Amino acid sequence: MRPTTKTRRLTLAVLCVLGCVLAAAAVPAIGPPGQAPAGGSPRCFGAAARDPARPCHNPALRLSVTPAPSVAARSPNAACRTVAQEGPLRLCTFGVATEQAEQTVVLVGDSHASHWRAAVEHLALARRWTGISLARTSCPLARAVRDIPEPQRSRCVRWNRAVLRWFTQHPDIAIVFTGELSGGRGVIARPGADKFQARVSGFLRAWRALAPTVRHIVVIRDTPKSRPPGGVAACVAGAVARRRDAGEDCASPRESSLDPDPAAVAARRLGGARAQVLDMTDLFCDERLCYPVIGGVLAYKDSNHLTRVFAETAGPILERRTDGLMRRWR
Repeated sequence: MRPTTKTRRLTLAVLCVLGCVLAAAAVPAIGPPGQAPAGGSPRCFGAAARDPARPCHNPALRLSVTPAPSVAARSPNAACRTVAQEGPLRLCTFGVATEQAEQTVVLVGDSHASHWRAAVEHLALARRWTGISLARTSCPLARAVRDIPEPQRSRCVRWNRAVLRWFTQHPDIAIVFTGELSGGRGVIARPGADKFQARVSGFLRAWRALAPTVRHIVVIRDTPKSRPPGGVAACVAGAVARRRDAGEDCASPRESSLDPDPAAVAARRLGGARAQVLDMTDLFCDERLCYPVIGGVLAYKDSNHLTRVFAETAGPILERRTDGLMRRWR
């Protein structure tokens, strides 16, 4: 008996609904812009997609971008609880509450230290640490004077002096995490001097001036820059509108994305257990290209600052790599 027209229409409707349900199940449930997906992260979300120790691929994330570029540009770094303003120093805490902490660590540097706070907080929570953020935009912890306009230049010098005094007054701090912008306008150096080496020397002099109670300085190597035509936001938004893979379409050559990092050079030069480099470059780049969208997550809020969402997904990897450094300290 042949099916009636009404029966055929009902069957097609059921198949259509079933297809929509299956399609929805294949795509991660993305929450509000600027947040991770609702109900927990999908498999291989963010930095997990490029974790060399645990290879992971989720084709359902190929066209996803979280947060949206328009939201990322104004999204803050990981939350930090303000503790005090001590002269030029603004201190705030993250991780576990001080009264519950087994140890206190410090994250110090410019905005390229702050954008890693979400990842360092993951480590702090796992180790039951209180983290103190001592950060100032455009001010790395260094004794070379930044080539920036006044009055910011003099304020940065005063901030660096205050940071060194603060560590002397807090002998309980044994571990410091730091990071800085590797490119930029550089530092003021005498005529004919190599400005890159002047920056290296500036880091070494600052670290050697730290209180001897600071036994370990973990330098997070600076992130690659993302330099697609038109900028990250425009390129990624355009790829999303065309339903293209934004990570692939907006990738930048590795060679032009990675600036030499004077802090990483200084850490290797200092050597030993006191200064070591934590290099996260492989989460952004392969041998040829560096990607602005990784595992469905927009890594950059501009050309060089990380989104909080991506930094959060990098937390477990930063934790494992820090554990590897700590094993060498013992």
